[in-house]
Amino acid sequence: MIQKPCSFNKSAFSGSVIFEPLPFSIILSYLGLWFCIQEDSEGKLEDKINKKLAPDFFTLEDNPHYNHPYPIPSFDIEGIKSKKVTLIKEGIIKSCLLDKIAADERGFKETGNKQRMFIKSPSKVSPNILVLNPGNSSKATLIKQIKRGLLIKEIQQLSNGFDFHTGNFNLLVAGNPIESGEIVGEKVKTIIRGNILSLLNQICYIGNDIKEVTFFGRVVCPSVAVDSIHVGGYQL
Repeated sequence: MIQKPCSFNKSAFSGSVIFEPLPFSIILSYLGLWFCIQEDSEGKLEDKINKKLAPDFFTLEDNPHYNHPYPIPSFDIEGIKSKKVTLIKEGIIKSCLLDKIAADERGFKETGNKQRMFIKSPSKVSPNILVLNPGNSSKATLIKQIKRGLLIKEIQQLSNGFDFHTGNFNLLVAGNPIESGEIVGEKVKTIIRGNILSLLNQICYIGNDIKEVTFFGRVVCPSVAVDSIHVGGYQL
């Protein structure tokens, strides 16, 4: 892909961004924690089951049977067999991830997601392998749809970047500006701001360049284009 050279300052704007698989896997990892319910706690998304929060073409599963380079054990630490759980189907939240106590309290079935990251750390419910169903468009096609925006290649600063309670994020990112459907200039650094639930609703395209990522957990996802994200200023 040819990058057009240019040199100017760009002011902040609200526009479209494309997250490549690695940075979007981080978004999904934080979102995945909101589906987790254990013991006496309430899930962040428990009251939104059967409500629509994303477009029709967005389906997210927790699939421990996915052929990932770092596979999941067949049973969790409670001895529950891990199983595929559809978290969001066609934009509608369908289920959460529960340990045995949380499931019994609600009259549901446990999902086999109780894990312990380290021997001495407490066990907790967490996603096994998050899988976002791919779309039909290449990343190049996604770029052509953007009048003005940013191709996000990295999230460079995570500390205090996400507010787990509200879903607000304020992230230092690196990527390539997009103008009139083409990448312009070299990689720049800037800040993006938004809310994780609003971001779901603002997704406009999902790519077909699916990647298996192991960063904050195991995630399988493609590039994703999102409208109406606040992008800070930058210099080319």
